[in-house]
Amino acid sequence: EFRFRHGYCKSNPRKMVKTWAEKEMRNLRRLHAAGIPSPEPILLKNHILVMQFIGANGWPAPRLKDAHLSDRRLAECYWHCVRYMRRMFQVCKLVHGDLSEYNMLYLNDDAADHCGLYFIDVSQSVEHDHPHAAEFLRKDCANVNAFFGRGGRLRPMSTRQLYEFVVDDALLEEEEEARLTAIQREVETDYDGSAQLETRAVDEAVFMSTFLPRSLSE
Repeated sequence: EFRFRHGYCKSNPRKMVKTWAEKEMRNLRRLHAAGIPSPEPILLKNHILVMQFIGANGWPAPRLKDAHLSDRRLAECYWHCVRYMRRMFQVCKLVHGDLSEYNMLYLNDDAADHCGLYFIDVSQSVEHDHPHAAEFLRKDCANVNAFFGRGGRLRPMSTRQLYEFVVDDALLEEEEEARLTAIQREVETDYDGSAQLETRAVDEAVFMSTFLPRSLSE
């Protein structure tokens, strides 16, 4: 792992992996407690983490990248993903840190009480007050929007809109759906005309390069 590149436990790599497995188990438990679909952690022994198998009939669920979704399913997964990102930040107090189509699974299960999207690989997730949490979250938002907006099959919100929806502490839980509905209407009008698309691209580039203060002093 990049943050251990200087050898956190160079002489004992198993101890390093044990620490990483412990962190993943803690984070998965927090996701499960918040109702975010993810593999349920079952047992941690030394450096080995046993977790729930996500799949059907012995076949693992594909990564979102490899799932063939209809336009309706794609939109459904996007808006669920947005909700899960906010819940992960507001309830779990975590930022995934590496969220993309590679770290989400899709299981087409009509019996499930959600769209079939699962978050995985939360060993690198950080607390919401981590020094780089805002930077990691902004990148997560950009990755998610880039995947779902690819090919023009779906109109995602802007990276800034997604970021602000996730971090808005003043937004009450019962107000979330109304806010998402308003954002969807706004997104539809934003895509009306190439000039607006160019403006949005510039706004995205500015937001991705803007310094995000974490405290009043900053």
